[in-house]
Amino acid sequence: MTRLLLLTLFAVSLTAQEIALTFDDLPNHGNLPPGVTRVDVARTFVAALKPASVEFYGFMNAGRADGDAARNEVLRIWRDGGFPLASHSYSHMDLHGNNTEDFKRDIDQNEAALPQLMEGQNWKWFRYPYLREGDTVEKRREIRAYLKQK
Repeated sequence: MTRLLLLTLFAVSLTAQEIALTFDDLPNHGNLPPGVTRVDVARTFVAALKPASVEFYGFMNAGRADGDAARNEVLRIWRDGGFPLASHSYSHMDLHGNNTEDFKRDIDQNEAALPQLMEGQNWKWFRYPYLREGDTVEKRREIRAYLKQK
């Protein structure tokens, strides 16, 4: 009886939560198996995710797509699947070990591609590369303020 009650309470608490399901490093990350393209991977992922009726966010690095038609196609496939894109910085720059001015430029450069890809929808989300917000409190505060201002 107690075990059932605890499970019921746990299930109730889960319904009140919001969970973000994200994919980082679009349009590419890592090596591919032989004979598989990034477009193949994107089509497979979108086909698998679409029936879930859940919003999946793709966090992109536009620098990984510049001048590469197949990588740009990956972003189009993601958007055609109905999933939003947001910023993960242009080059996947790590704020640890880099200065805030360079990091801000990397954010701005990435954001140039998002309005066109998102066609009037909200793309103003940012995910720090490596999930690192800076190796000093000053960096963290400065970049958070910069992002808030944007």
